[in-house]
Amino acid sequence: MMGIPAASAAEVDQTRLLFSPSTLVVVVYFLVLLIVVVIQEASAFRSPTGLAWNKTTRGVTSSWCLFTAESNLWERLYESTGQRLLPAEEDMALTTSRINAVMGGPIIVANVGERRVAEDFEEETEHDDVHHFCFLVHGHRGRSRDLSYLHSAMTEAAGEHSNRNRNENAPSRDRRRRRHHVIVHNAVCNEHRTADGIEKGGNRLVEEIVQVIRKEMEAYYHVDTMATGLRDVTISLLGNSLGGVYARYAVAKLQDHDRCRCNKDDNHQPDGHHEFVLDHAYRVHYNVFCTTASPHLGVSRHTYVRIPRGLEMGVAHAMGSTGRDLFRLNQLLRDMALQPNFLEPLGNFRTRIAYANAYKTDFPVPVETAAFLTRRSRYPHHFRNDDKQLPHQHNNLIIATLHTPPQSTISSTDEINEDEEELVQMSNALDALGWRKVFVDFRGEIPWSVSMPFAKRNERMQSLRQRRVVESRDVVRAVSGDDHRTWTLPLGHNMICAFSRSRRSTRMNKGGQPLVDDLAKKLMNDILSWPDEPHGSLPKEL
Repeated sequence: MMGIPAASAAEVDQTRLLFSPSTLVVVVYFLVLLIVVVIQEASAFRSPTGLAWNKTTRGVTSSWCLFTAESNLWERLYESTGQRLLPAEEDMALTTSRINAVMGGPIIVANVGERRVAEDFEEETEHDDVHHFCFLVHGHRGRSRDLSYLHSAMTEAAGEHSNRNRNENAPSRDRRRRRHHVIVHNAVCNEHRTADGIEKGGNRLVEEIVQVIRKEMEAYYHVDTMATGLRDVTISLLGNSLGGVYARYAVAKLQDHDRCRCNKDDNHQPDGHHEFVLDHAYRVHYNVFCTTASPHLGVSRHTYVRIPRGLEMGVAHAMGSTGRDLFRLNQLLRDMALQPNFLEPLGNFRTRIAYANAYKTDFPVPVETAAFLTRRSRYPHHFRNDDKQLPHQHNNLIIATLHTPPQSTISSTDEINEDEEELVQMSNALDALGWRKVFVDFRGEIPWSVSMPFAKRNERMQSLRQRRVVESRDVVRAVSGDDHRTWTLPLGHNMICAFSRSRRSTRMNKGGQPLVDDLAKKLMNDILSWPDEPHGSLPKEL
């Protein structure tokens, strides 16, 4: 019997390699990637008419709805002051809204730099002013206008909150009243600059946060009022996708800024709250920290389809410094999750919230990294007592809300390899700060879905709910989609923030608008509840 020629044997080996399982996985990964990118890029195409249409679709009468360069609020402030606040960009789309709300009074939305007060606020009434800054941070290759729907929803939620307080808690004339000002700001410092690494992007965000607070406070107060003592300011951050990682880095570096110093005077600190002083004039308190679909554990071993490490390294280098950070080719993400200089500032916030897409509906940021879950972690997660009464539960958008209790000691894990051990340590260290995790299911909102007849949705989650307290590894098995018979094109990443860069993208992601409306209301309740315990905080008994 004649042997196979050498050339034929090589051809056989090449054929086997071509149709090997690993090769097919890579092909499927890049095929899905191509489809997702084409759809999202097509939907994000910017209309030449700008986004002034948002003013009518939301029904909000405020100037911040205009996003063209000509109506840029900071550019108008630059023209009046002669001071350049941020790097000039031809298509810069900065949006900043000031909401002045007296507890029991009306809400006013004013352009940045204007001083406006509530119209029915009696002059003889004694009051304190608190300025709440909320910074919205876009993601990879993003624009500030990507979060314009969230911006408008938060402004609307602030108005509803003010009107509700006026109707329910109208204070008497001789009662001391607290006047709240909410400034919602879309960060612009990383537009066109998301490829140079998390460190540089985070440092730019620090500079923007400091400049916005300084300039807005200086524009609001007259010079002769600055000697009356420290002014109370709170900061809240909402980061979408990569913006959540930028925000975590910025929080760690904010107190190290040249204009900031830690406050040694604890007389004004509510119990358990932390602060620092900016410009010797503003007492800055940590308020709410929130992320939506952010890769807290990076994306290595967390791709939509598991790909070889060698291919991960190739993709990482193609993405530049940011890719090397996210694929954990360096120690940055590990340090951000394990080192005290990163964890302590994040732990200073009154509440921390993480939104994640469940059931494989998010291509770039799967649920495991968005909610920092691992299959080897045993960290406890507690279901909320009012979980079944969450808004939009009837639409199956929010399938579960869980809390992780803060703790200093962490349970040991099973015998695992070194790389998995690092992920478990990162996951547990973040969980130990105490988080509210919200799991979202957009399968019913994404048009491209295939379901098997008689498929049951959320079956594992329903069984976990009966236990009330579960482990991280139980949660990841329930929401990862392994046991569900529904396949959906993974377009939930933009839907979770109601991505609204253009008319087309707004229409495509309109399924996420009810979730964002609900998120905005909860955020505003948490922000304006300062200095009390935040709404929905972890029950004391846990």
